[in-house]
Amino acid sequence: AVELERKLGLSRARAISIAHSQLLEMRRERLPSNHSISGELDDTTARNDLVQFLDRLGGYPSGHYRGRGIVLCAGGTRYFRYAWVCINMLRRMGCRLPIEMWHFGHYELDEFMTELVRPLDVTTVDALRVRKHHPIRLLLSYAIKPYALLYSSFEEVLLLDADNVPLINVETLFDEPGFRGSGSLFWPDEAPISASNPIWRICNLPYREEPAFESGQMVIAKPASWRALNLTMHMNAHSDYFYQYLQGDKDCFQIAWRVACAPYSLIPYPMKRLAGAMCQHNSYGRLVFQHRNDAKWDRDNQRIPGFVHEDECLALLDELDRRWDGRIATHE
Repeated sequence: AVELERKLGLSRARAISIAHSQLLEMRRERLPSNHSISGELDDTTARNDLVQFLDRLGGYPSGHYRGRGIVLCAGGTRYFRYAWVCINMLRRMGCRLPIEMWHFGHYELDEFMTELVRPLDVTTVDALRVRKHHPIRLLLSYAIKPYALLYSSFEEVLLLDADNVPLINVETLFDEPGFRGSGSLFWPDEAPISASNPIWRICNLPYREEPAFESGQMVIAKPASWRALNLTMHMNAHSDYFYQYLQGDKDCFQIAWRVACAPYSLIPYPMKRLAGAMCQHNSYGRLVFQHRNDAKWDRDNQRIPGFVHEDECLALLDELDRRWDGRIATHE
């Protein structure tokens, strides 16, 4: 309820009511699927559950996914504002790839918001509708990111956080040598998953001294990453267990890729910090992303020294404010 209140700008009572309705729906829809091998996990069952999941997972469904595209998760009034900046900057940097914008139900996105982004070649996707065809044990909070990545229509996907701002035409990332060689491209966070974290023992993995993944951006080829991507989704479907050891979806990606023995490429340049933003490079050392993970695009926008195209981004927010009243019609 607190997250709904923050994301959608609702009253506390309304947020609690919506959260209760969503939980009831999730309980009704806890159907058997690839991502529901077991119920609750603990330290003694988790490793075997992951192994059993991979053993039962089918092969990549050739021909089911097509082409390249971008996926954003951006439901609710706040994240829609962030996505508006991200999408427009993608287009201004020259990217022409189709975009899917995922959200949780009609409480997070209305028809007017959909029409605002449609001319930018954006298709909105309701994760709760998709869930009726691809049921999953839990689909809460961060779990929408791997879920959208897995069930998007694209075969090769750039997943972006809505509050990320590109500095290049991101189509070039699909030609990165590391991505072409491994089928997955990740970016480094500031610190590693701790060597003392029980997850290494639980998953029977040797500790590797490397940065954790920063999941504000990643490029994934589904054919090469099918097992690891599905395992990531399975771990997020058991967020009630794994999140006690891991920081949401981002660490699940890294552990799942290790458990599945899937190759990946990690950008060798460390993250660059600005006040309120994380900046990431390509493999040649050029800055390519500015992720405003702290200084969000809210009504009173904090200026960030060194943030490229900030005036342009703020002008986009002014344009959005002229065209949209900041409300979701279903809440009126």
